[in-house]
Parts: sequence; structure tokens; C-alpha cells
Amino acid sequence: MIEVKQGHPTAPMGLTSPQARQRLCECGPNAVVDQAPPRWRVFLAKFWSPVPETLEAAILLQIGVGEYSEAAIVGALLLFNATLSSLDAPFGGP
Repeated sequence: MIEVKQGHPTAPMGLTSPQARQRLCECGPNAVVDQAPPRWRVFLAKFWSPVPETLEAAILLQIGVGEYSEAAIVGALLLFNATLSSLDAPFGGP
């Protein structure tokens, strides 16, 4: 006999129907609940890759040299892209 979680003995050929029913009552179904991440986490994840990080660095450099309008334009485009792609995430992927 093979011992598994919680000390339930298991025969090499599997469980009988009564044993399976008993374990289903004791332990519940053998299932994993699929949970989608929160929408705010999906949105923030859009800023965590090489291209957005490069644009964020460009925004900081533009602010550093006093080109505020260009920094605002790049920032607005970055926010627009993150918003659009996070709205599309449930349908098109991550």
C-alpha cells in the first residue's frame, strides 16, 4: 500500500468506488479554482516589461532636461497603451 496525503492508503490499482465516494465526502472534489488576477494588477503589469520601462526612463530624462510637453505626450501614450491592453487582456491574453 502507498501512503498519500493525510494518511489515506492507496492500492497500486486505484480506489474502489466506495473508497472514492468516501474520499470525495471527506476531502471534496479534486479541483483547482481558476482565479483571474485583479484588474489593477493586470493594468500595472503592462508597465513591467522592457519597452514600457524604456519609455519611463525616457520620460524621466525629458523631465530632467526640461522638455515637459514631450514627457507628457510619451506618458499619455504609455497610459493609453496600458489601458487599452489591460481592457483587452480578458479576451486576448496577458
